[in-house]
Amino acid sequence: MRKKLIVAVAVALSSLCVGGIAAVGDPPAMQVHEFEFSLDNVYVPCLGEMFSAHEQVTVRSHQFRTVTGIYHLVNHMQLELTLQGPSGTYFGIGLVPLVRNGKVGQAIVEQTVVRAALKPVDHDGTVLLAQTAFKLTVDANDRLVLLRDTVGTEDWVHCVRPGQ
Repeated sequence: MRKKLIVAVAVALSSLCVGGIAAVGDPPAMQVHEFEFSLDNVYVPCLGEMFSAHEQVTVRSHQFRTVTGIYHLVNHMQLELTLQGPSGTYFGIGLVPLVRNGKVGQAIVEQTVVRAALKPVDHDGTVLLAQTAFKLTVDANDRLVLLRDTVGTEDWVHCVRPGQ
């Protein structure tokens, strides 16, 4: 699940890079991209259970370039995650804000942390705190150079008691 989430975030970010920056004078417009994926057999270590997962991702971005060649990108990604398993259903929303400024044709490096609190939908109980982090590098030719996890597989989700 974590690997798919990281790949989904990376695809969204790199597609914004590869898509190019609007030319000077073009009216800046909001772009919206949506995609979803599902995965079975997601293990949640703190509960000791297997879950099926479904994620809906919405990316809203606004990008433009100034006459001096500086580009600006404002990106907002919303992740809606549902886990279903033996102990019940959990739902949470994660937000990934990103603001980038730079010169067109220069390499970029992004380090991003994605966090979401998944609360029980059909029962009271444990809240799951999910997080992942990654580093994404795109070269000056808009090619993906590096995509690396920075959170270990066993550490991607933690259980907390209600009220903590």
